[in-house]
Amino acid sequence: MCIRDRYQRRVRGVRTFTMSMEGGAGFVFDPSKINRTTAAPPGPPAPWAFDADHESVTIEWQPAEGARAFQLDWRPVGQAEWTTASDKLKGCMVRKKKLESGVGYEFRVRASVQFGQQPSTWSDFSEPSAPLFILEPGPRTPAPTMMAADEQSITVQWQPVEDAEQYELQWRPETPGSGWTVASNKLKSTATRKKNLHMRTNYLFRVRPLVADLWAAFSSPSVPMRAGLSAGLERVVGDTLRAASGAMLSAHAALPGKLVGLYFSAHWCPPCRQFTPVLSKFYTDMKAANKPLEIVFVSSDQDEASFKEYHGSMPWTALPYHSPLRQTAGNAYGVKGIPALVILGPSGQVVCADGRSEGLTASTVDLWAAKAGI
Repeated sequence: MCIRDRYQRRVRGVRTFTMSMEGGAGFVFDPSKINRTTAAPPGPPAPWAFDADHESVTIEWQPAEGARAFQLDWRPVGQAEWTTASDKLKGCMVRKKKLESGVGYEFRVRASVQFGQQPSTWSDFSEPSAPLFILEPGPRTPAPTMMAADEQSITVQWQPVEDAEQYELQWRPETPGSGWTVASNKLKSTATRKKNLHMRTNYLFRVRPLVADLWAAFSSPSVPMRAGLSAGLERVVGDTLRAASGAMLSAHAALPGKLVGLYFSAHWCPPCRQFTPVLSKFYTDMKAANKPLEIVFVSSDQDEASFKEYHGSMPWTALPYHSPLRQTAGNAYGVKGIPALVILGPSGQVVCADGRSEGLTASTVDLWAAKAGI
């Protein structure tokens, strides 16, 4: 056999030979291409239940670094064979439906991982989950709702359950894979404050009652709640508000969990000067009645001195005169003239586009609060 070309060179201490045969096969040995993987990557922790209802369980698991997809298997407790729910899951949560009442189910998960240019490979499976069950028929405690919030805490409340001896409240960040943490399992009231939270982080809450020495099922998870302002409301009012005294206040402490009335007005406007005392009395009465309402003055005054003088006659906060949000808020809500009162919910959604026309009464505030889910 005639060898047409032969050479050798040293690559990081390893000799690499290249041989090409006339009319034959070529052979190239490259040590960088050796696959030295001898075992599958370790599997993730066992999955757990995020929620359950009368026909399904929602399963959750921790994210995995480099994961391109997940496979979730399930089986009734006591059976040897696993059934694959899906091997193309992109997230870390899935709802398994059509489960039988009174039967415990186990779940396991594995990840298809890829690093760099290497081909993806399946990790080992996780350990099986604890046995998970769907809910038995019957009433279920409604999810907790937000009562109040500030920069580092959220106060949640829930409906009382007849004959409940105490309650357990759990919380978690909304981030997938976070898991539930017990805030307390000895609560006697139907409201509590969770402190030491991070501003601009969404949290979920759930609650269950103890009745006749037995823990009932947990409520469904709450809607996401944030310490401080919601993202939607923060885009409207920003971080800082001005008090009538001239002091600057944190919007994250003053407004969370409340209805927020944007009051578009100006000192030079006679109808505004007539309406402001009416609105001031209404606001004062609602505060005395502990209604969840705050008002923020959005000025159309032509100079800062007029703004400060006019704001000094009001009992609520205002957007600072030099805030760019003061210039854009009217256009954002289609305000064509002043005075105008736009009512927003805690997430920044419009609850009432024309608060003046609906009548300034306590029952109106209750209606707004119900629409906003407060």
